Amino acid sequence: MELDAAPVDRALLHALGKQCAQLLHDGNFDALAKHFGYAVAFNRPLATAIEADLRIALTEAGASGLAASIDAQIGTTFFKPGQNLLAVVECSLPTSDGGVVLAELVVTHQDGRAWITLEEISGQRDGLTA
Repeated sequence: MELDAAPVDRALLHALGKQCAQLLHDGNFDALAKHFGYAVAFNRPLATAIEADLRIALTEAGASGLAASIDAQIGTTFFKPGQNLLAVVECSLPTSDGGVVLAELVVTHQDGRAWITLEEISGQRDGLTA
């Protein structure tokens, strides 16, 4: 998704991370794909790829599903200036079984324009990447 001309700051990225987490939690894969795309779809339809990779992430986390209430933790890291990569937004969603599903959004920029893309979905068990 191309970001508006407004400055890309921590508050904007936090809000977009919350939106991503909410859509993932709600199982709204079509809207998630429409808003953020999916970098690792590998020729699969975007929404189908996101849903399939969420299932894999839940298995990696040893979980049967996401927690009933959304309590996503959003973290933002900015890269050094002068690179096409601007920032990464990490959205950690708790699972029903104590693990975490991590959705990573990557922000790129070039010639005064910026884009945010869902990069990857992975599972973590007890804070360790599976």
